[in-house]
Amino acid sequence: MGIALNKLGEIARALECHRQHLGIAREIGDRRGQANAFNNLGLSEVAAGRSKTASALFEEAVEIYRSLDDRVGEANAMTSLVAIQRETSRRRARRRHKDLGDKPDGKELA
Repeated sequence: MGIALNKLGEIARALECHRQHLGIAREIGDRRGQANAFNNLGLSEVAAGRSKTASALFEEAVEIYRSLDDRVGEANAMTSLVAIQRETSRRRARRRHKDLGDKPDGKELA
């Protein structure tokens, strides 16, 4: 349900569904369910523009998947984490470039 809501742009509702999923998975001791919920929460947080929060959620998912020896789940969560890190790095580079006034060496032109 949360995934569908996320795709429809209903991010707040998607987050609530994923949080409920996480709570249920914790309550019944379903580690894979917890990892899936963390991963899905991360995807919704990305959609909401909260990369830092999403990164922490993906890291939680990676750790659980790794402990379960679930290489596919681990790879999926790592892919999302790397995508966030790459985008963050690009934003920093663009900001740095802008701060340098679009001058390749950062020096003022005479």
